[in-house]
Amino acid sequence: VKKYLNISDVTISNYINNGKFKQGIHYNKFIKGKRIKITFVEDAILDFKENLKWHFIIEMEFFMQE
Repeated sequence: VKKYLNISDVTISNYINNGKFKQGIHYNKFIKGKRIKITFVEDAILDFKENLKWHFIIEMEFFMQE
């Protein structure tokens, strides 16, 4: 996910904490002993990246209109 989206571990953590990545949609969290395992949902991450592209294009178009 980190490599595919070209983001850092910190950004992934921020996306989880601020709700950009939604549990049950973008990722699933499992508790295994004393560890928490996060598994990302491939289709949801693909959609997330596509939406990021569109969001960036819309912001650029809006910025250029001002």
